Amino acid sequence: MRNILRLLFALSILVMTSCHHQNDTEEERYTERTILLYFPWAGNLYANIQTNISDIEYAITKAGGLNGSRVMVWISKNEKEASLYEIIYSKRDLSCKHDTVERYTNPLLNTSEHIRSVWHDVQKYARPDGGHYGMIIGCHGMGWIRSADWDKYMSKKKMVKRIIDAEEAETRWFGGNGKTLQTDIESLSDGMRAAGIHTDFIQFDDCYMANIETAYSLSSVTDYLIASPVEMMTYGMPYKQLWTILDKEAPSFQSYIDTFIDFYSKYSTPCGSLSVTDCRETEALATLMHEAHSTHTLAPEHQDGLQVMDGLTPTLFYDFGNYTRILCETDKELWQRISKQLDKTVVAKGTTPTFYSAYNKRQEKIKEYSGLTTSEPSTSEMIIEALPHTAWWQRVHGTK
Repeated sequence: MRNILRLLFALSILVMTSCHHQNDTEEERYTERTILLYFPWAGNLYANIQTNISDIEYAITKAGGLNGSRVMVWISKNEKEASLYEIIYSKRDLSCKHDTVERYTNPLLNTSEHIRSVWHDVQKYARPDGGHYGMIIGCHGMGWIRSADWDKYMSKKKMVKRIIDAEEAETRWFGGNGKTLQTDIESLSDGMRAAGIHTDFIQFDDCYMANIETAYSLSSVTDYLIASPVEMMTYGMPYKQLWTILDKEAPSFQSYIDTFIDFYSKYSTPCGSLSVTDCRETEALATLMHEAHSTHTLAPEHQDGLQVMDGLTPTLFYDFGNYTRILCETDKELWQRISKQLDKTVVAKGTTPTFYSAYNKRQEKIKEYSGLTTSEPSTSEMIIEALPHTAWWQRVHGTK
């Protein structure tokens, strides 16, 4: 009898402690979605990324909680150390706290196995009841271009000093500087598929990631791509203003874009471009572009009239809509069909009148803007050699 009373007393203490923990001390419980903030080592951006995290926590605190989401952060402290922690909102303290669940030594950042492993750990600790995920990637970026091709390009063009200058000019450009720190888009998608992950969105808080080649490659692992087609200032996304818009079951993407543009219109360097691409619509767009490339060729005299979207020479990224309109100049009916599908594909977009490039240290006018870029018309030797390896090029040129 005495043992039973002791057991009942212990159970009553446990229940009282659990109720106190849940109602008075800790964070709300989670229901629908886990958002992974993925910050691989990006050298000079570390302080900016810490600011990004602080801004997100500010927005969470101001909103009084996480709106049913879980937020996990995978972040590199340097090239050899990283950790995975959860941002927890304490109702008692009215503030955010960090609960570290994993630490990593010498992670192989540029492999699909690494991406699979990261998502495996996220699933282990934070599988949402509704099975929904989102992903925000904050680092440097260079679109669809593979690390090996970019490294070869930099060496051949003797661009090392120009890259350093670009960092000093405070723009971002997926990964850091150097092959071991840069992740190819195919490695990202392969790793996510191996982990069984399909996200509601992938947002790149990086430079040059809103291109059709990237969107098409990610169509098997995400519904929406949120990214900039040009260089992103080192401040990155203004999460104080944006977080509560994104952290909804059905976010207003145009409101998200408008808020971003409003912020950067008032920024010290008033340049910012952002778009939201429905990756599920890229296959329909690819079908039309296959038709366009089968029947039309860009005339050499039209090269100079294309909308440039970077500060590099030769140009690597051109506005996709502008390029396609000029390609189909003699076929208005086909262009109208492509334009209609492009509107279905890019569901929200916005830009300031100019974009800034750290490579030439200038602001360039944006006369035509579709929200996506393409490298198709580039005369760069690197692009001519590398582009045929992309799934997009193989699809629209009929080799896949």
